[in-house]
Amino acid sequence: MKGTCHIHIGLHKTGSTSIQKMLAAEHGRLAAAGFYCASTGRNQSGVAHHFLAEEVNRRPRSGSSLFEALESEVEAQGWPPNVVLTSEAFCTRIHHPRVVTRLKELSERLGYRPRVMAYVRPQETAIHSVYTQRLKMWTFKGDFESFWPRVIDDIAWDYEQRFGALFESDVEVSILPFSRRVIIEGVCRNFLSALGLPQSSLNGFIEPARANVSPGPKAIAAILEVNQELDARGIKGTRRTLEAVAHVVRRTNRLIGPEERQFNALSPAVSERIRARFQNTNARFAVKAFGREWDEVFAEDLASRRELNIFDPASAKADERQAFEAFVADMVEAICELAA
Repeated sequence: MKGTCHIHIGLHKTGSTSIQKMLAAEHGRLAAAGFYCASTGRNQSGVAHHFLAEEVNRRPRSGSSLFEALESEVEAQGWPPNVVLTSEAFCTRIHHPRVVTRLKELSERLGYRPRVMAYVRPQETAIHSVYTQRLKMWTFKGDFESFWPRVIDDIAWDYEQRFGALFESDVEVSILPFSRRVIIEGVCRNFLSALGLPQSSLNGFIEPARANVSPGPKAIAAILEVNQELDARGIKGTRRTLEAVAHVVRRTNRLIGPEERQFNALSPAVSERIRARFQNTNARFAVKAFGREWDEVFAEDLASRRELNIFDPASAKADERQAFEAFVADMVEAICELAA
């Protein structure tokens, strides 16, 4: 084998966007340490290998031109000792043994041994974070209380099942905790250390600002009210307009103005219900993934009790409520123009 192909698969809402942007920005630092982040298979963002992940997930009938292009690119670079690929799309079907096999084939075709890297976080905060992302992407329009019961049975949240095929394979797997401590210390620095960069290569590294952060409570309230008004008008997202509308909705967090605190609709009671749902599977998963107990790995996260932070326009002061309603009205009109 020529070296190692490090395949970062997410998971979703574990700092992946921040890591991907950092990898693109720190190309020189990585190259100097013997790590090459390939260009082939990146999507329009230019930082994530989403197209390459799609090829792995769908298994083309007649080979893959992307795989061939990746092989040519790595060869042109002189077969660096470490190749880095990153996309959350790699994890969407990772519970299927055939996808794990396909991922292994991709790496070994290059002449590299595969190493899969993934971050996981407690399910209750992960589900809450995905909820806000779905709102921003205009793919869910209800409140959190109606969201979490709909998704809790998805295999995505049962880490023991989701990583089962990987653990049963001979692929090297590195599972990292996306914990409060890691976030405070810097997930990008944490990732580079886990990737294998020596400490000397991290001298002078500055942790970048977090990307794709969750909106504040007023922004979430605005998105919900916009969705209600659009439904009342019979405005539906089509394939042609969905991305344009979602782009406007994602900007709500900036357009509505700065907010000191993030939105939180995760009550202690719901947290406990979600934790209880995965208590046994998390215990078994943690032994395989970390060699430690789940409650030890995420001790600070489990002890944290965030206060509910939901903006209610009806309870706001008159001037604040008027400004909020005017903002919502402007957003609705802008989206209606896009959807026309």
